[in-house]
Amino acid sequence: VGSATTNYNGTASITYTPTSAGTYSVQVQPAFNTSITGTASLTASAPLVPSSISVTLTPSSVTAGTPVTLSATVTASSGQPMPNTPVNFLVNGASVGSAVTNSNGVATLTYTPTSAGTYSVQAQSAVKTSVTGTATLTASSPPSSSAALYEGIAAAVVIVIVVVAAVLLLARRKPEGAKK
Repeated sequence: VGSATTNYNGTASITYTPTSAGTYSVQVQPAFNTSITGTASLTASAPLVPSSISVTLTPSSVTAGTPVTLSATVTASSGQPMPNTPVNFLVNGASVGSAVTNSNGVATLTYTPTSAGTYSVQAQSAVKTSVTGTATLTASSPPSSSAALYEGIAAAVVIVIVVVAAVLLLARRKPEGAKK
C-alpha cells in the first residue's frame, strides 16, 4: 500500500482508506530487513446509506399564504436515523430549498404556498438521489374581500331596519297626558 520513514521515536505511519467493508490483514516489514514482520488486523464497516425518507407536513392543509413546515425523516436500511444527511425539498418538481438532518435524522424547511391548489411535496436524499419521500399539501383560497364587504353591508341593513322600526314604534306612541 505504501511506505513510510520512522520518526525519532521509531514510529512510522501511513493513511489507508478501505474501499469496502470487511476485515483486512496489515503486514509491516522494515525495508532494511524483510525477515522481520509485524501484522495487525483492521476491520472496516460499511457506511450508512439512506434507504427511505418519510415526509410530514405541519399542517397539511392551509390557506394560501400560510407557512407550512416540511419535515423529512431519513433512515438507513437498518432502521437507524441518518444524521448530517443533506435533503433537497421540491414542490411540484421545483426545488424550494435544502436542509441537513439533525441527530434524529430529521430535516425541516418552511414553505409558504402562494395560491390555492394541491401541491406534491418531495424530499430527496442528496447522498442517494433515488431515495425520496412524498406528501400532499392542500392550500385553499383566502376569504375574498368582496365576501367581507357583503357581510358588512348585510349587517348595516339589519341595523337600519332595527332603527327605523324603533322610530316608528316611538312615533305611534301617544305622549302621556295627551287626550284620547
